[in-house]
Amino acid sequence: MPEDGTVFAGDLVYNDMPPNLKFGNPASWVRAMDSLLATRVEVVVPGHGSLCGRTRLEELRSILTAAASVVQELTGTGSCDESSLAARLGVSEGSAHRLWGIARTGEEWPAWPYQGNAKPG
Repeated sequence: MPEDGTVFAGDLVYNDMPPNLKFGNPASWVRAMDSLLATRVEVVVPGHGSLCGRTRLEELRSILTAAASVVQELTGTGSCDESSLAARLGVSEGSAHRLWGIARTGEEWPAWPYQGNAKPG
């Protein structure tokens, strides 16, 4: 509803909780946040959590940018402590597992079992 400055963001926006990176790519998500922030949006109806505004979009963008940086740092390394990564970014271990998979394979949707507890081989 651009005329009202309201966006129904669905799973793009998590409020009152960290974003779930288990099924998304932080770089793509940052681009989506940039698109939203380029509008006049003032009220955000998130997919998860209570109503929020531009400030939360900026916070999420910052979290996602940090996640993308960590993914770049990890690319090419041979090991990762997902618990430490989760704590560093303030995300779930499932999200950390997903990020490690992106870093390890370099693919946005890597062909490895990212659902569940299986570690990439």
